[in-house]
Amino acid sequence: MQKITVLLLGLLLGWAQAAQAQTRDTNTMMLITTHAGVEYTGKVILKNAREVYVALDNGDRLYIPTYQIASIVMQSDALKAGHLLADNPHASRYFYTPSALPIKRGDGYVQSIYGAVWQFQYGMTDRFSIGIGTPLIGAPIWITPKYSMQLGDKTWAAIGAQMGSLGWIQSEWGALLGIGYAVVTRGDQSGNISFGVGYYGARIPDHRFIITDSTNWTGYEEKVYDYNAGLAFSLCGMKQLRDNMFVIGEFWLAPQVGAWGNNPPQDKAGLFFGGPGLRVTRGGNLWDFGFWVFSITQGRENTTFPIPYIAYTWKLL
Repeated sequence: MQKITVLLLGLLLGWAQAAQAQTRDTNTMMLITTHAGVEYTGKVILKNAREVYVALDNGDRLYIPTYQIASIVMQSDALKAGHLLADNPHASRYFYTPSALPIKRGDGYVQSIYGAVWQFQYGMTDRFSIGIGTPLIGAPIWITPKYSMQLGDKTWAAIGAQMGSLGWIQSEWGALLGIGYAVVTRGDQSGNISFGVGYYGARIPDHRFIITDSTNWTGYEEKVYDYNAGLAFSLCGMKQLRDNMFVIGEFWLAPQVGAWGNNPPQDKAGLFFGGPGLRVTRGGNLWDFGFWVFSITQGRENTTFPIPYIAYTWKLL
């Protein structure tokens, strides 16, 4: 009898420890926040010391390692505290400029600017994404790789590029242009600020008629290349105002652009552009509305003009 009692106590103790180590949910909606500031809402199907298995409210199911989780609270409690906001489906970029926040593996989007410029981006891993873009006319065409790294709590860095060719606009694919960049983002999906530095360059082929004999006016065509390169700086930010609305600011400065070849620096122009706007989300899709100002300064001359910005984005997955 004593052995049976000890055995039963051991079984009860083992069951209690197992229940403590692994729990199953009772259809309660939870808000899960990671150390990177990413928020998930859904039902916790399984939770143990290693991971949490969640049925997200969009129908997806996800395993989240426990070391990545900062907090798990009931959705109702988060609503009462005023902390729960709808997920930002496109925190990886502002109007056009990328943030350092990554696109999750398997996620992707298609963006259309004015209905004329289209680009696609897809998360190959949780840190690396790649995309392609082009206007409706098919040129220029560019690719957009990006790799993100987490530096600390709510601090990310990323390196990437946008590079491509003018294509048939130059009647050949040898006209190359692009920008490589590094960006640091502080914040999370609901609010952040980013500072970026880029180095742009272009290699444009040209055909020039060369006079070899001024007396007989003979000559030949020579293929040459014009080069232009310089630094560019960006400052961007976004803040969630309500469940489906964000305010966004995006600003760029390129101190010396617009001159080719060996033209002296005084012939180059300074370019500033950017402005504020709103992002309105509906499900995984969104509208971006902005008001940009372009300012070009060359010597003592300055040209300034506004341009409205309108874009629509579809979330693929």
